[in-house]
Amino acid sequence: MQEELEEIPVPRPIAIADTTLLKQQISQLFFIEGEFGKEASIVGDFYYFPNSASIRPRVRWLAASDIDGNAVLGEFSDKTKAEREKFNIVNQYYYGRWSDAVPLTIDTGVANVSGICTLSVPSKIVSFSIPSSTTDKLHISKESSVKVTEMANGALTISYYYPFRMTEFEPTILIHNCKNQQLKKTGSSSQTQKKTMAIDGLTGEYREVSRQISVSGMSTSADVYFSVHTTEIESKFIAKRKPEVSFGELKTPIKRSGLKSRV
Repeated sequence: MQEELEEIPVPRPIAIADTTLLKQQISQLFFIEGEFGKEASIVGDFYYFPNSASIRPRVRWLAASDIDGNAVLGEFSDKTKAEREKFNIVNQYYYGRWSDAVPLTIDTGVANVSGICTLSVPSKIVSFSIPSSTTDKLHISKESSVKVTEMANGALTISYYYPFRMTEFEPTILIHNCKNQQLKKTGSSSQTQKKTMAIDGLTGEYREVSRQISVSGMSTSADVYFSVHTTEIESKFIAKRKPEVSFGELKTPIKRSGLKSRV
């Protein structure tokens, strides 16, 4: 398999020390992607956000305006609400990309949409660095444990364990080649075991999740990060049109805010 690296390496998750800067960053992540009749499609790009795998953003709408500043925020019909719930298309989030639709009273264009984003950010992280030489070895901490069962060309198989009393959480997994460069992930599947299990050296019952990840290249090590304690925060945002690209360059630059970590 031909090796392919992440064009922009995914940052390692960090425990957040300053939520003020974080809220500012969140406010810049939402854009209007398109319109379909009396609905606008809104996306949130969390792909390079700390611990994007497990933050699970939730959004509620505050207002929407057309190009003349008129209020155009609508409301879904009872039938549409039921369909959205049935097919689980409310506040969708998949590996760093959040998306949802906002109802409008018009079908002639929306200029901006405001809302409040609520998410849980990591306040404590447990991490494991796992080389290929420790395949099948169980790495243990009180809050979570992990074991890599396969590192191969094009694939990595991992099992992780969390206390039965805790809500299931998804770790961030960064996979590297022999030069410690991040390999690009091309797919993933997971399965949660219904039965609990005991782990030698720890008390209580644990749940096991097995996950197989496809990568472009030979995996030789993995860094695994669990957000075991979180803090819930809210951030207001205004979503506008996505920045336009002309000849490979952004017409409108995207601003990013720095974050401070807590060791």
